[in-house]
Parts: sequence; structure tokens; C-alpha cells
Amino acid sequence: MPRKLQLGEDFREMSLLVDELLEFGRLRGGLKLDTEVISVREVLRWSQEIAGALPEFQSENGIIAVVGHGEILEKSLKVDRLRVVRIIRNLLENAARYATRPEDQLRMDVGAQIEAEQVVFFFRDNGKGIPESDCERIFEPFSRIESSRSRKYGGLGLGLSLARSIAEAHGGSLMLTRYSPAGAEFRLSLPLASQD
Repeated sequence: MPRKLQLGEDFREMSLLVDELLEFGRLRGGLKLDTEVISVREVLRWSQEIAGALPEFQSENGIIAVVGHGEILEKSLKVDRLRVVRIIRNLLENAARYATRPEDQLRMDVGAQIEAEQVVFFFRDNGKGIPESDCERIFEPFSRIESSRSRKYGGLGLGLSLARSIAEAHGGSLMLTRYSPAGAEFRLSLPLASQD
């Protein structure tokens, strides 16, 4: 890689790390959400747009299937748009980074369903999965399963911890529900907007 491109990539990575650390501090200090009412359809559209910006999904080696049917698409949520986008970006980037070997085709299925006054968004990949023994550890701050210092697996290990904290600040949750060997499935639950 030419030196100029390398410096640009280094700067981008440092900016992302600083942003994660700042957000981590804000979450620990009590997060004030800037909420608006949005539809399930819009959240699913964000998933498509974020995936479309990732190189792994722009080639023939990546497929994202976003599913949602009927009335659920028009259901409303009251969320902080920027922070929910952060959760989705983290889940899609993690799948692109960790899910498959270079020779495999990455597949990601994203969808939504209603469960007990919550909208549950699922993010399923076809990767190698996550060992059951690590299914909670991946949500701990500064924790990484991949111990390599390779650029491909860079980061501070804050992404999933931040994502879970943001979901909880909304009154929802983020869980890993499917382990190896059949890939990973993350379930993001967010409360339906009240109808008053």
C-alpha cells in the first residue's frame, strides 16, 4: 500500500478508536438519547445502506438479504437514530471482518419480528460461529476473541459492549443467540413506540 494511503487508513482507524472511547465514556456517565419516531422499514433500510458501503458486501463474495413483511414494516420505534445506526454498523462490520474465510461467500440475513411489545431485529451470518464459552465475554469492554494484532482484526474490543449499552439505554437488549458451527445470530430488541 502506498504511504499516503497507509497514513489515511491509519488516521481513519485512530479517529474510530477515539470515537469509541468517547462514546464509552458517555455511556458510563449516563447517556442522554436524542430520540425520534421511526419505522421498522427505516431501520431495515439502514442495514442495507450500511452493508452497501462495506467492501465485503459490494463484491460477488458478499450477500445481504433484508427481510420484513406486511404490518411489521410500519410499526414505530422511538430511537436515537445515530446510536442505532452505530449498533447496526458494528454488527455488519463484525460479520464482514470475522464471519468467513476469504474464499467463502459471506451471507448476512437481516430481519425483524414482534415479540412482547418489542421489535426484535436479527442479524444472522453464515460464518464459523462463536464458541458458546465466549458468548457473553464478547460483550465485555476491551474484550476480543481474536487475539491477533492484525489490522484486519483491529479495534479496542469496545464495539459490542457499546452496542449492548446503547440497546439497554433504549430499554432493549442485544444478545447472541446462535453459536458455532452454524454462524452467529445477534438479536437486537427495541421497544415499540407508545401509541399515545
